[in-house]
Amino acid sequence: MATLKLKSGDDNPVKFVITDSDGDAVNLTGGTIKFKIAKTRSTTDANAEYFGEYTSFTSAVTGTHIETIPDATSKDWTPDNYIFQSRFEDSEGLVQSEDVDICEIEENAIDDE
Repeated sequence: MATLKLKSGDDNPVKFVITDSDGDAVNLTGGTIKFKIAKTRSTTDANAEYFGEYTSFTSAVTGTHIETIPDATSKDWTPDNYIFQSRFEDSEGLVQSEDVDICEIEENAIDDE
């Protein structure tokens, strides 16, 4: 992933594509994607703006998953720059892939989007 742009008070689909060091898709079967949006990387999962764990995937074999963060969750986000951390752990709990980058939370100017 690169910089992630999300809107407060809106449904925000986030697409994860998990690949290995050669750029090949990682089979997600039996694993877990952990995703966090926070002010700092050291923020605990419990204190993050958002934390999700996903074990059912859109297409496990192709390493792809789309998760929508609902507007009921994002409505309390304060527009600002955050970091996101996305990590894939295999069935044994070993980290196979990790991505950390900037997450820009923008204000949703139209309330019913």
